Amino acid sequence: MALEFTHTPTTYNFSLDPILWVVKSGKMTGTPGNYEPDEDQLYCYVEVKRMVDDDIQNAVLIAKKNVPYSRLTGEAEIDISGVIDLHPTLPDPYLQSGPAGDTLMRVVVLVADMYGIPSAYESQLASDEVKIIYGSSRTIIQTLPPTGGFDLHSYVDHMGTAISKRVSKSQPDWIYFVLTNEGNTVDVNVTLEYSDGSTDTYTAYTFLADSGAGWAVSGYTQLEIDDNADVGKTVTAYTVKLKNQSSLSHFAAVSYQVVGETEWEQYLIMDNGVGGVESVLMQGKNGTDITAERSTAYIKWDKNNYARGSKATFGAKAREELVLRTGWMDSEAYIFHLRQMMVGHLWILDIVLGFVRVLMKDNTLKDVRKSDETLYALEVRVEMGFDEEGMSYFYKKWIA
Repeated sequence: MALEFTHTPTTYNFSLDPILWVVKSGKMTGTPGNYEPDEDQLYCYVEVKRMVDDDIQNAVLIAKKNVPYSRLTGEAEIDISGVIDLHPTLPDPYLQSGPAGDTLMRVVVLVADMYGIPSAYESQLASDEVKIIYGSSRTIIQTLPPTGGFDLHSYVDHMGTAISKRVSKSQPDWIYFVLTNEGNTVDVNVTLEYSDGSTDTYTAYTFLADSGAGWAVSGYTQLEIDDNADVGKTVTAYTVKLKNQSSLSHFAAVSYQVVGETEWEQYLIMDNGVGGVESVLMQGKNGTDITAERSTAYIKWDKNNYARGSKATFGAKAREELVLRTGWMDSEAYIFHLRQMMVGHLWILDIVLGFVRVLMKDNTLKDVRKSDETLYALEVRVEMGFDEEGMSYFYKKWIA
């Protein structure tokens, strides 16, 4: 026996979770608990590569390292979690659907025994391809559904039960997903719920997509719900389901509760931690602050020129801060869901600039309860992800 993989990851993995291969070498001989190398300076040489097509010869090197063999097991453990540089992919505001190229990467590892002085490695053994998705999850993507795909969202409570998301009519949103097959034709089916208890279903649009990660619009206006709803009826909720035309059932679904709009309405865009982004309705009363930094230095002073003085500031920079509030809601589970904002990337949606990076200022988020514990709200403080220089007046640009 030369080299063999005794453990490999599942086909789909999250980038921040353990992604583990175990390699056993024929050059480690002995019995469990007492293995010895047959060669001096024996290591497992590892290359991690990104697949750009189906030919491993064209794979691009990402990282390489030497991993020692354990004398207890005779094996080397290779964990590449955190090595793969992935990011949530922001959607194109002008398209109905698109690929999420920064969200998923196809990866292989190549291993070989390396030994000697100077060290050299033998012929390499390649692993099967695995797919790495940006994010982290407490579950393992092990048993793929027969629908040819799965969603990249976590709209569930602590028991794993699906929850409904509150949205306004003007709020944009997107469903993120992974398709496992090539050449997919996907229907976006919408089920409307009216205030009188009746329902309607229609196909909002259809798109083509190959295997990999992608996104599709799912907001009220984006789906043209008012144009498809029964005249005279009020839509109180809707569900969006993505269905591959080659399958009998859907592979992704999100349910929405439609709420009224307010004059303070803004939208945070939250990295959802499992490969996608989602919009968050902030419709409570908001506010803005400014934080500035500057340096001070002494300058040459003409005692007859008080306008000049003997001190001056330089390098002044300022960042606008926003205080945003969700407004009252009756879903404690959704408030808990929003705590993801503490650990993920954040943007605010601007009608002119599009997605604008913001940073979470709070180190603690506390959900607010009324005394009867039936309504909940959340307040966050974020700052712009860039500095303003040389401006004496900040125009409030961040109006969704």
